[in-house]
Amino acid sequence: MHRLLSIFVLALCFPLFVFAAEPLADERWFIVNMQGQRAGWMRTKSTTSDTRIDSETEMKLTIKRGAVSIGIRTESAFAETAAGKPISMKSTMQLGAMPTTTEYRFEADGVHVTEIIGKAGKPTDKDVQPMPEGEFLTPAAAERAMVAKIAAGEKEITIRTLQPETALKPINTTHTLLERTTLDVVGKTIPALKWTTTTDAFPGLTSTDYTDERGEPVRTETTIGGIKLEVILADRDLALAKADPPELLVNTLIKPDKAIDNSRTLRRAVYVLESTDDKLPDIISDASQRFERISEKSGRLTVDLDAVAAAPAGEVGDKQFTECSNMVSCADEKVKALATQAIDKAGLGKTAPAAERVEAFRAFVHNYIDKKSLDVGFASAAEVARTRSGDCSEHGVLLCALMRADGIPSRVVSGLVYVDSFAGQDNIFGYHMWAQALVQKDGATKWSDVDAALSPTEPFDATHITLAPTSLADGDMANSLVRLAPLIGTLKIRVEETK
Repeated sequence: MHRLLSIFVLALCFPLFVFAAEPLADERWFIVNMQGQRAGWMRTKSTTSDTRIDSETEMKLTIKRGAVSIGIRTESAFAETAAGKPISMKSTMQLGAMPTTTEYRFEADGVHVTEIIGKAGKPTDKDVQPMPEGEFLTPAAAERAMVAKIAAGEKEITIRTLQPETALKPINTTHTLLERTTLDVVGKTIPALKWTTTTDAFPGLTSTDYTDERGEPVRTETTIGGIKLEVILADRDLALAKADPPELLVNTLIKPDKAIDNSRTLRRAVYVLESTDDKLPDIISDASQRFERISEKSGRLTVDLDAVAAAPAGEVGDKQFTECSNMVSCADEKVKALATQAIDKAGLGKTAPAAERVEAFRAFVHNYIDKKSLDVGFASAAEVARTRSGDCSEHGVLLCALMRADGIPSRVVSGLVYVDSFAGQDNIFGYHMWAQALVQKDGATKWSDVDAALSPTEPFDATHITLAPTSLADGDMANSLVRLAPLIGTLKIRVEETK
């Protein structure tokens, strides 16, 4: 039921500061803290030979959701020529039971993409994609550029780089020098540069970074949704010391001003949303919900399941809602087999109306995931198809993949939902994920909300509040999830009307 974890993991997967490299082999270790508690460690390594440079990053974290501990592992690698031409890159993420690895090989005819699911999975050649658009620097070339610009006295530095975590979408990172200072690191005081750093991989997110005078990072501080993240240079033994996993679930639940009766059958509701911060971000008007601003800090949200608006013209026919991705792995053989199984189980044919097939997929996913568990971080559809385990995100992603495997445009939605009881709390809104299908309804093409996680008999209800729809295209997950961050820990909900 909780997507905050995904935001934190993605933020840490994209180092906001360019890591400077030393010749030959260089390895650095870092402590990763959340809310002042030891969540885990990160390691970076750069190896240089006469012909190529290899850069590696590895991170392991443990985070709690209530009483449940979740282990997270990410790895990335980038190989380039000594002149800064890309050779290959690889990204591995394990937020569930099975790691998913995506490899990219830069050849004369384009970038060859391969996916491996599981530790002993068979490589699957996905396709050959064009080279990224525009000019960009490889990691080691970006490091050299950063060092040169610091040495030249530049105080605002923007570098466009390619990172394995963003697939083939280069990112722009801007570092602005604030001051020269000193910092205590690994038992000694060193001269340091203090920067603010932003990146278009996470619009609106700013980190504070401390580097040595050459540009090597020694400390990074970022706040997301009121939760402080720190990455601190350490020696290996200190970095690998026992973690004290932070709890990232209960404190983000939202208690409305009153309980909602018969929440699972609610067709219409009106809420007043208010921020305890300086400004309430705009809430999306999408499908069945409409947002009207009341003041800088508040707005009225109406959710009406019987008044669904037509989808924007630009979203109808958009390939991102039909194409497979690493998360929405609709080309996976197991996923395709489940799509066929769901239709057969419902007694439907391929010519059945899309709305009927969508409901068949929703009911199938609810029953198929027979281990309803919080111990999965954010698993791909291919993994869920094999493990049959997960929470709301796994239900949403698998449902989305089954619909795309059947040719129905679909996406997932991050938002809020009301439940009578969860994680020891009563009558609360919690961060949630569900799916949407693009179908014909009342003579128009509309997004239809479907939730496979909550009720086996009710596809949707008006206690769902949409915050961030996303296609989960490769390299685009961060942009959608980070839109939740300003609301976490700052949002108040007043129930004005229910029907």
